[in-house]
Amino acid sequence: MRDLTELFLGGDTPAHFHSVLVELRQVWIEGNISLIGLSDHPNGEALAAAITGALGSGQRYVASRETAADAANAADYLAELVYNMVRPANRSAGR
Repeated sequence: MRDLTELFLGGDTPAHFHSVLVELRQVWIEGNISLIGLSDHPNGEALAAAITGALGSGQRYVASRETAADAANAADYLAELVYNMVRPANRSAGR
């Protein structure tokens, strides 16, 4: 499964896959705006795009780890990074 994940996330994909990926990325951004509660934040879409990008990069990084323990450690660390990105936005919005 890890090899398949790396193949698709690495860009070696079937024709038109990139355009589908761009559409899905926008769906994820919009979902993250709602999930994180950024709709009233003045830069909510930009922050959601940054978080979505960080999650995508993190996903590729985790998939490339050699062991399950290394992958779990990386995933935990990346989750903490994303949490720290969201926390200031929620504080400034009074949450």
